[in-house]
Amino acid sequence: MRRVPFEVVPAKRAIVALAYVAGYVALDRISFIEPYAFFGITPWNPNTGLSIVLVLFFDIWMVPLLFVAPFMADLVNRQVNLPWAVEFISVALIGGGYSTALAFLKSSRVRFDPGLSSMRDLLLLMLVAAASAAFVASTYVGVAIAAGLLSIKDFAPATLRYWIGDLVGILALTPFALFALTGRRILPLSIETALQCAAIAGALLVVFRVSQEREFQLFYVLFIPIVWMAVRNGIEGVSAGVLITQCGLILGVGLLPEKSKELYAFQALMIVLAVTGLIAGALVTERRRIGAQLRLHRESLARVARLGSVGELATTVAHEVNQPLMAAGTYIRLVADSMRSGRVDPAEVTETAKKAVSQIDRAAEVIRRLRALVRLDRSNRTPVGFERIVKGMINCASLTLTRPA
Repeated sequence: MRRVPFEVVPAKRAIVALAYVAGYVALDRISFIEPYAFFGITPWNPNTGLSIVLVLFFDIWMVPLLFVAPFMADLVNRQVNLPWAVEFISVALIGGGYSTALAFLKSSRVRFDPGLSSMRDLLLLMLVAAASAAFVASTYVGVAIAAGLLSIKDFAPATLRYWIGDLVGILALTPFALFALTGRRILPLSIETALQCAAIAGALLVVFRVSQEREFQLFYVLFIPIVWMAVRNGIEGVSAGVLITQCGLILGVGLLPEKSKELYAFQALMIVLAVTGLIAGALVTERRRIGAQLRLHRESLARVARLGSVGELATTVAHEVNQPLMAAGTYIRLVADSMRSGRVDPAEVTETAKKAVSQIDRAAEVIRRLRALVRLDRSNRTPVGFERIVKGMINCASLTLTRPA
């Protein structure tokens, strides 16, 4: 269930809006690496992931900010180096494309859970992100070509770079932020978590320190810590692993400028890594959830079985106790009737009273045996002759079949 930390009041809305716009501008500045041409087509756009989180978590009333934030980023970071008409059209395309995608996800018919509680929700987020990023990238580049800022031959590479940047920004940031905002436990503070982070750092070091001919082959070393985190921590933990890997990749490119021209290829591989890790983590989380549900079902069935056994035991005990008590009651009524009629035969009354006492003793013996059974009493077990058992069964049968009237 989604939990919104702010009540929908104007003052709180203003705080969230200002924080989002400031965060968008800051992320746009730090991610402005290896731009295509002279404007903001870069292979890493975490600000897009922030926009997705904003609307999914704080609801649809934040959609107008998706138009404001890109314009503010261009104004602050690049002083709007595009013609004003191109700038406004581009902002409208960015805001409109992602607003439409988010409105689809927020639709009641889609039943999308922003907490990514199932594999369906994760796959839906990935597909919508890929489709909306493709629309925004292609239309943005198309507008730039129509304005004469790019040539027609730039359409494919510029669109692909823009799409990769937005999709990586969504996959790396959005799941982690949604889990953090909804209060899900992401990574435990443990030695294993420290080892997992160290493994990511070690894998990145291997990737950046090898020769250019082998670095993309060794990029798949990063799958080892990511799969480790997915198996051990589920989708929540692997979302942190993907974000840490992405930040480490950008940091490595920043420390090694000669690697910056390869960032585009790294980010393409990063999409594969993020999709693989998140799906693996979702599978592990769903398996754990199903296992927990199965345990609950087993416990419920065991409880029902115990209740059924108790019911059967109660029925049997009631039958075993009821029979001698009914017989004893019959004998006592015979004595009472004889006393009221005045025709008292002392020998007969004595015999009838002995039979009543015998039946009461039999009921008491049933209770004693039941108590010994409940206590698992083994101390009073003694050898009993076969003849005694048969005789007891005959007596029980005769009392049941020849009950006195």
